[in-house]
Amino acid sequence: MLGSVSKWTRGTKAPVTTELDVADLAVDGVLPALSGRLVRLGPNPIGPVDDDHNWFTGSGMAHAIDLEAGRPTRYQNRWVRTPDVAERLGESSPVESREHFDLANTTAMSVAGELLAMTESCQPFALGSELETIGRVDFGAGVEHFTAHPHADPTTGEIFGVGYELNGEPNCVLYRIGADGQLVSSHTIDLLSSRTVHDMAFTEQWIVVWDLPVGVRSAAAGQLVNHWEHDGGARVGLIDRQALDAPPRWFEIDPCWVFHPVNAYDTPTGVVVDVCRFDKIFAHDTTGPGDPYPPQLWRWEIDLDDPRVTDTMVDERIQEFPRIDPRRWSTRHRFGYTIELFSSTGGASVLAHDLDDGTTSSWSTEPGHSLSEAIFAADSDSAAENEGWLLAIDSTPEWSDLIVLDATDVATGPVGRVRLPQRIPDGFHGDWIPA
Repeated sequence: MLGSVSKWTRGTKAPVTTELDVADLAVDGVLPALSGRLVRLGPNPIGPVDDDHNWFTGSGMAHAIDLEAGRPTRYQNRWVRTPDVAERLGESSPVESREHFDLANTTAMSVAGELLAMTESCQPFALGSELETIGRVDFGAGVEHFTAHPHADPTTGEIFGVGYELNGEPNCVLYRIGADGQLVSSHTIDLLSSRTVHDMAFTEQWIVVWDLPVGVRSAAAGQLVNHWEHDGGARVGLIDRQALDAPPRWFEIDPCWVFHPVNAYDTPTGVVVDVCRFDKIFAHDTTGPGDPYPPQLWRWEIDLDDPRVTDTMVDERIQEFPRIDPRRWSTRHRFGYTIELFSSTGGASVLAHDLDDGTTSSWSTEPGHSLSEAIFAADSDSAAENEGWLLAIDSTPEWSDLIVLDATDVATGPVGRVRLPQRIPDGFHGDWIPA
């Protein structure tokens, strides 16, 4: 029997029920002359849910905002037509049913010129220019399930990602996708147990993976249940990019959990990885990140001659959803951008970290607001790191705006706001796709 509304479908997380296509959106302030598409993806359940609804398993909905030379020309939103969603909407499915958890609710990203809706539990779903669901993507090699977080090398264009197994086996898979969108290779990595591996990083020399004590098991249909392994070990692994089939070199670390890295880069003696780190997660609440162990900004320093990782807190504020200038991915970065989830104002904040001088500038919303990740858009192809704009969704339970901040002067606040025709529920990840 359906119970009351889940905590994961209330307030700014409440799903919307209407698919819209609206042109010529109102603007407050002045937007920079950006041209492209901002895409957001997140869970948007159809119909009521149980009290124990898992936030990570809501049906995926994509949202897109188009800009032409700084003028917002269009907003669209569409559910990703997985077989379950199509059936609930009374439509024929554009794809066949599979024995997988077809969620497609975590990351929207352009891969080899194709917009993909992705999560760990299934093949990516390709979306067209109207956000229509085109079909599944197997990268030309029958890949059955992929990752929520592929990352592109800004120099070579090749893409790496790590996806975990859903069959109870203690391993995950490293995928290498060519710039043409075709699978180049896949490699199995042995883990300490059957665990969740949500994200990864890489440098010019190394693939960086982590094996942290969050186990995963299948439960009821459409549910993947994560749980904290109280006695589980934790380690970080390095794989030489020139020898992807070799086992990782493992380095011990104190038990913790990481959804997302900021970035990683090589040093003369090893690797630096900046991450948003939880001390613990899914120990009490398995429906989402509801445990009282908030994420903070930490730095892992891996010395190739030391068996243990040196981990140091960089900023104690509660923060997640890290982004950088994507042109700096895998190389040394100076700036990182995160979202302070619960600021002193009672709202949320954009945090712009200068990791060289140790300073942070910020801008905070009014109380009761939430913010999406702040996605960096460079001012031009030749612009230096940090010379660009941060695009985020500012939401209340009633409305959402697209806000644009100057990455070099975050504290001043938004230079412009796009008034959206409906609220975008708190979701997970998106992409800025330049025209």
